[in-house]
Amino acid sequence: MGLSPKNKREIIVGDRTFYWQVRQEDKWLEEGWPTVLSVTSQDKQFNIVYGTEQLEADCHLVNLGNDFPLFPHGQSGKKAGKNINHYRRVPCPKWNSAGSITPAIVRELIDWCFDV
Repeated sequence: MGLSPKNKREIIVGDRTFYWQVRQEDKWLEEGWPTVLSVTSQDKQFNIVYGTEQLEADCHLVNLGNDFPLFPHGQSGKKAGKNINHYRRVPCPKWNSAGSITPAIVRELIDWCFDV
């Protein structure tokens, strides 16, 4: 079963379709993220969350899916970064220095995830 695109924006990178949205979600407040960018592939295998208001010194994203090239499926512990409730916390660059998320930023983030 594919991902419902309701309330999400579509972006195609390479030959894959991804859906993204910026939203406020209470469950990410523990990370210090009142607003998050969520990017998910159509097959749900690629699924990341990025806090939009992070400091550059501790910038990271959270990988929730199985398709993340930095970590082959099943890796955990030191090789997979810091695990948080089965999530993988991955250090990354800061993408939204201007304060807003654009399709170009989403494309850059997806490219970074697959080109690292």
